Amino acid sequence: MASSPITIMESTRLGYLRPYEIYVESWQHGDIYSNAWRGQKSRNPKDDFEGPLREGDVADLFSARYAGLLVSAGVLGFVSTVVAVAVGSRAIGFANAGCYLKVFFALVSDSVALAGFRRKSYMLFGWIIAVVAFLVASCAGQNNYVFLGGVSLASAGLGLTKAAADGFLVELAQREPIETRGGTQITLLALHWFGASVASLLVACLTEDSTGFGHLIWALDTHSVLRIVAVVSLVPIPALLFYVHESTLLPAFEFRRRCYTFWRFLQNKAMWQLAAFELLSGTLFSQSTLAVGYSPLLFFKTSYPWIIHLVFFVLFAYSLAYMQSHGLSWNWQRAFLLTALANAFVLVVLTALVTSVGLDASSGFSYVAVWLTALPTATQYMLRHVPMIEIAPTGFEATTVAILSLYGETAHPLVMRMHAAYQTDGHLTASSLYVAMGLSLVGFLSIFLLPKQRTECLTLRHFGGLSKLAAFTVASTLVAVPVLLGLLGWPGSSISRI
Repeated sequence: MASSPITIMESTRLGYLRPYEIYVESWQHGDIYSNAWRGQKSRNPKDDFEGPLREGDVADLFSARYAGLLVSAGVLGFVSTVVAVAVGSRAIGFANAGCYLKVFFALVSDSVALAGFRRKSYMLFGWIIAVVAFLVASCAGQNNYVFLGGVSLASAGLGLTKAAADGFLVELAQREPIETRGGTQITLLALHWFGASVASLLVACLTEDSTGFGHLIWALDTHSVLRIVAVVSLVPIPALLFYVHESTLLPAFEFRRRCYTFWRFLQNKAMWQLAAFELLSGTLFSQSTLAVGYSPLLFFKTSYPWIIHLVFFVLFAYSLAYMQSHGLSWNWQRAFLLTALANAFVLVVLTALVTSVGLDASSGFSYVAVWLTALPTATQYMLRHVPMIEIAPTGFEATTVAILSLYGETAHPLVMRMHAAYQTDGHLTASSLYVAMGLSLVGFLSIFLLPKQRTECLTLRHFGGLSKLAAFTVASTLVAVPVLLGLLGWPGSSISRI
């Protein structure tokens, strides 16, 4: 067996580190799963433009090596959707605790192995935490400290699972050739949304709106629902144990070097330009809140809300499947512009009918308007997610997704609070629609920040340059936004979205 090439380099620019450091070349450039410690040709930026971003075979998600990821993705979509409804409006802030911590969870998963694995163990641990916490909350009185603590701990478990799964997703997606990269990613995300649609069907069967104003009455009490969710959360555990393969061959962890490389990562233009894109494009989804594609389902009350949600989620999942087969080579800017215009047109027509004709914003036409936005919204969803794969460096896979998704959801709590302030008897009003239109105009500015295709992402990543001011802004936001949302208890980032 050929010995692995080792480079001994003097750290002249890093005075606070050891004077001599040993780097294994496969860790510095290659895939730490399939090719770790194996002699190989050093990668350079040209390799990224011509083929996959990391070495390794393309993953077959339906094989016994990775089928557990599909199960985990579907169950996560199911559980997070049901929990957002079951805990009630008073506990919705606690139900989002895991999302406030997702950047921390992602950094831990990227940096430190647990029981020899960087992803699999954290996903298992997250599901175990969620199961125990759901059972504890189901035995406590609603809205007391034990119940709220159980909900928060369950959310943290789901957030840990989501962060580790995102890192696994990036690693597998980067093995695909540049022409077809994105297929693995779309498959896992579509399974997540399919799980959400099944959850909506369950909620439709187990709830009743006797008042007509969206005040839901459960056929089962909240504690019974949490017990059901706890049992469902057991399903991914054996699936991950026996049907997910991950190598235990990992590089050593060095704290100071990780801090330095993380700071350099935040300075990269690809990182902060996409963060700005996610932040601005999030305002476009002030209109998609009509379709509840990116909002806690509890806050949008109509006479038959779960029928709307169910149909929307199913159309959304099938739209992702269509994009997987036809849309991987689209021009990202052009596709994002067309879908944003399509959603804006639906919003303008709905607003005109509400204001001029007196149409009820919760009427049957509004339901159709929601369903018409499924395809454009799904396309925008993927176009916000696909660039993350291209810019994620080795060693910060989960962190990249966590940071960009946090930026993508920063505007969401403000939009939710706005809709809650303007609604009448639980229904959307014309004032709410006007504000959504104004925010959508701001969202169109994000199109100029979106790369046109994968090669432009790679150009930004390798040759875009560095900015300390931008890195400081990104880091400050990562701390300020979760703390502020947690203190205010606003309806924050639902796990069912990015």
